[in-house]
Amino acid sequence: MSFSLETLDTLREKYSTPYYLYDGNKIIANALNYMSTFKKYFPTFKQFFAVKATPNPSILQILANCGMGFDCSSPEEFNLVRMMDEYNDSNSEIMYTSNYTSEEDLNYITRQENYLLNLDDIDGLYNMINIPKSICFRYNPILNNSIDVVSNNFSGTNTKFGMVRKDLIHAYKLAKEN
Repeated sequence: MSFSLETLDTLREKYSTPYYLYDGNKIIANALNYMSTFKKYFPTFKQFFAVKATPNPSILQILANCGMGFDCSSPEEFNLVRMMDEYNDSNSEIMYTSNYTSEEDLNYITRQENYLLNLDDIDGLYNMINIPKSICFRYNPILNNSIDVVSNNFSGTNTKFGMVRKDLIHAYKLAKEN
């Protein structure tokens, strides 16, 4: 749906600015196209939409209705999805993935139900009181990194996202033992 300048001016007068205007039908069309494209080649494909990208419960519900799960990176995002589920009598799939997660946040999440924990680093295992029965680890296959800014360190042993092979193998062994 497109909007005329007159319609946008009317909305500006009514709601002030800035305001966010979304087209639910376009969101549905794009989400279904995205999902069907991947499922054509990978029938068990599951998309976990990053809640931090758009923490709007109405949009999240649209995406859930299209078959998406949610990737939460904080207890607040996790709780937002659960409140949305409660309101809509639904049960969304959640993957909890965060970077440099605090001990407090990890232990909060491990007391919850129906989620998949995805750890970026082995420190998460050391910081948990209870390791869930199902757990996964983000793998980063790139061994060297030429990026100097730590916050943008996307690969290597000091990566922001994922583990290198030796850490990944150690993490799986440690998780299995516990």
